[in-house]
Amino acid sequence: MRVSERYTNITNSFRKIFPEAEELSMYRAPGRVNLIGEHTDYNGLPVLPMAIGQDICVCASARNDNRVVIRNSEPEFEDKEFTIDYKISPYPKGDWGNYCKAAFQTLQDYLSDCKKEKRLLCGMNLLFDGNIPMGAGLSSSSAMVVAAAVAVNDINNLDIDKLCLAELLSAGEKYVGTEGGGMDQTASLSGKRGMALKIDFFPIRVKYIPFPENYFVVVCNSLVDAKKSSGANLAYNQRVVECRIAVAMVKKFIRDKYNAEPDIRLLGDLKKSEFSHMLNNIEGILDEIFIKEELSFAEISSFLEMDEKFIRQRYLRLKDDSFFKLPPCGLKIKNRMRHVLTEGGRVEKSMECIEKREVKEFGKLMYESHKSCAEDYEISCPELDELVEAARQNGAVGARLTGAGFGGCTVNLVHKRDVESFREGMIQSYYRNREQDNLENCIFTCEPSNGAGKIHLNS
Repeated sequence: MRVSERYTNITNSFRKIFPEAEELSMYRAPGRVNLIGEHTDYNGLPVLPMAIGQDICVCASARNDNRVVIRNSEPEFEDKEFTIDYKISPYPKGDWGNYCKAAFQTLQDYLSDCKKEKRLLCGMNLLFDGNIPMGAGLSSSSAMVVAAAVAVNDINNLDIDKLCLAELLSAGEKYVGTEGGGMDQTASLSGKRGMALKIDFFPIRVKYIPFPENYFVVVCNSLVDAKKSSGANLAYNQRVVECRIAVAMVKKFIRDKYNAEPDIRLLGDLKKSEFSHMLNNIEGILDEIFIKEELSFAEISSFLEMDEKFIRQRYLRLKDDSFFKLPPCGLKIKNRMRHVLTEGGRVEKSMECIEKREVKEFGKLMYESHKSCAEDYEISCPELDELVEAARQNGAVGARLTGAGFGGCTVNLVHKRDVESFREGMIQSYYRNREQDNLENCIFTCEPSNGAGKIHLNS
């Protein structure tokens, strides 16, 4: 379906659902693929994603009350309605309506707390439509939050710029219970055609890097659901907790060894601290800090010389104010720290390779990244590993999982002359024995695309 035809269909559906609406506007927010830099954003280290053509669109109109009426073009999503208030109660965990509520709650907080305005956002009628494969690790959920937020921002005349909106929504997605960073929101909002985005955090900064000429990113869906709002949420949040505890252990190590009090809140802060020399010998430092790869809660408590109750209150609290329940097998803090620090280095090297047009070297870093994601951060799965190996055999310059992991997609860097043979090879290697009616949603080519914004329907 052509883009213009899709937009026409959405607006026609909107008018049928909301015949009383006088004016309507349409907004889009793209999904993203992360070329390299996995689970580094919330650790204060950079990422290298790009926005893709697949997106979430929302057709919207203002209401004269504080009601929000939500519809979706896909019948599997139930109709939703809620009332805007200063505090908006969430639907049950995993409900798709929470992604819309997250946008409204975030911008209501901004209006009340930052702009000090004692008024509620106006009500809205919303119809969502998406062509980002769900549960594929392409950030369809964040794109829905961004699309709703862009609509709310425009219709309420809030005038929030894109980087500020990315900062707000990064924190605002705690509403759906995910301990994320800011990559997904920033990539969706700040994407630019033909450009990869090197994103740094705290605060968010974006550097645009021309994507390698004559190369495409081919996305391959593992067909393993990677929805963070369901089964993978616990494992995702565990990595966040492990990194928090890693920071505490690094600080304790520095205090004991150097008799100094380091200003380190995130693992990435090591890079800009007076102890950045530690990054020159990551493996040696890890061996000094950690007595073994898996630590029990008691061993963590003993190392930190902190009461277990205090550790729970300080390090195990999640953004939704619940507490992470430690697994009986312990935490692999050494491995998680190794991945985060080496992955941050790979992002910096990848940016240099792309700028110098050393595409094959960039591809090697992608393969190294996947190995680290699989072995140290343990966010891969057999299907993703199989896809990466198949990509290597079928001529990809580089390949790795993308997104939070635990399923979803791989990104594969392929020269344009090899795209068709790569696609056929992947179908034979991976998809042939997996029943799929629509391979277009399983393996597709994408290029860096523009970020979120208003669609001018009459142009």
